[in-house]
Amino acid sequence: MRIAEKVYRLRESGFTIVEVLFSITMLTLAATSMLTLLSVSSTGIAKAKVQTIANDLANQKMEKVRNMHYEHITTNFLKFDLKTEDVVEGYHFTSTYEVTPIDDPSDNIGVNDEDGNTEDYKKVVITVESTSKFFTTPSVTLTSYIGPFGEVGNPAEIGPGNGQVIVKVYVDVAEPGYEVDSALVSITPTDGNDSPQTYSPTNPIIFTGLTGGTYKIVATLPDSSEESITVVLSNDEGWFHDSFIIFDRASYPADLTIIVRDLVTQQLLPGATVRVTGPAYYDTTLITDAQGQAVFTNLEGSYNAEVSKTGYLTETLSNILVMGSDVVEVVDLEPDVGGPPQGSGSLEVKVEEKGGKHDPIPGARVEISNDSGYFEVGFTDDKGKVLFENLVPGDYTVTASKDGYNSDTQTATVQDGKKKKIKMRLQPSGGILTVRVIDEKNNQPIQDAKVRVYGPDGSHDFDQTLNTDSQGVAAFNISDWGTYQVEVEKSGYKNKKTNVEVNGGNVLLTIKLKKK
Repeated sequence: MRIAEKVYRLRESGFTIVEVLFSITMLTLAATSMLTLLSVSSTGIAKAKVQTIANDLANQKMEKVRNMHYEHITTNFLKFDLKTEDVVEGYHFTSTYEVTPIDDPSDNIGVNDEDGNTEDYKKVVITVESTSKFFTTPSVTLTSYIGPFGEVGNPAEIGPGNGQVIVKVYVDVAEPGYEVDSALVSITPTDGNDSPQTYSPTNPIIFTGLTGGTYKIVATLPDSSEESITVVLSNDEGWFHDSFIIFDRASYPADLTIIVRDLVTQQLLPGATVRVTGPAYYDTTLITDAQGQAVFTNLEGSYNAEVSKTGYLTETLSNILVMGSDVVEVVDLEPDVGGPPQGSGSLEVKVEEKGGKHDPIPGARVEISNDSGYFEVGFTDDKGKVLFENLVPGDYTVTASKDGYNSDTQTATVQDGKKKKIKMRLQPSGGILTVRVIDEKNNQPIQDAKVRVYGPDGSHDFDQTLNTDSQGVAAFNISDWGTYQVEVEKSGYKNKKTNVEVNGGNVLLTIKLKKK
């Protein structure tokens, strides 16, 4: 009775020791379960975020590939240009690239064909995966088929009734000729299987939904001249056809005359600045004469023009086609009635090359602006100078730029009745030197050739050696202009040395090796 009495009295005053220990154990298990659930939930959110980033990263990289020059789409170049390691929002990712040349056996351009070309397009595979140490996520793999003129469909999915013909139009006035984006192109089946298709001016032109058969393709230029070709599509699966229409002409240079007038009064405007850009890095700036004319001679191709004058809004013209006949374009400039009041100050800007003898840079674009919203554009003359007149006093932001150079920005203070002179020096920019190594006899790419590039101009400021990939390509990122020495070695072939000029932009150098 005494024992029972003690237990009863303990219950009256609280819990037994067993009950307390049981309660603590249950609370510990509940807390552990809750922490586990929170951890699993947090990990799930992180995995979803990483998966989204990987997917976006893969799509961004593939979009860059689609916009690349076709010659640059190689495994080594993608590793160099798109990087293999990325860090996004603190997460680490690894990217792999695989470029495989694909031959279309039914287009008569591949294996056993006369030209020996076994690359009609390229299969590009990009894989992005997370390198997190705490969890794993599925890798993201994208595949695209890219031809010389852009992305094409998966050849395995192109069957009868869904064939493609890609047409590109050139005028062959000089090597390698220039593309024409103003040709009207039509495709007509000669056996009546499909309806005719006609496309408005564009380049390239892609005809889709075609069945097997013979087709006639006709291109018409603005001057009504025509050229045509015939293509044959087989009924085999996995086909499409790349075609070229070339207007084979001798060199027929012509003149482009730009006449500038006042939009309101129709008066001719002397002293207007006219800049014309076009093929083969053509970039020339002229000032209209007393008749408001600027005449650009010996042109061939498609050109753009920019016309400006103080007190007027700038006008631009695009795709002016000059092919064998003189062209006259009239530009009416609208007065800038909302501009600032005229002052009596002026600003002379001289643009020179940075380094060396500080040679003047003609044709450089110079922009000036102030806090009042004033903005004006001018182009330097043969001495690298441009003059802005009738400026109100104050501070102006001045920016000078030209293709092949890094831009420069300065601040200049203009005083009323005085001429302010400043000098701006632009650093030449480099580009990508792509070296392609092929066999001299069969023109096939040579893999694992050792390519060394050093320079510029006899120095070793840049000295890099790379091995060519499966397409025989090695790409070098050149930062400075100048002459570079290129040395190529491959077992079983004779070594070869040559020089190449890198003067801004991308340069493609093809080297043919002869077997020993």
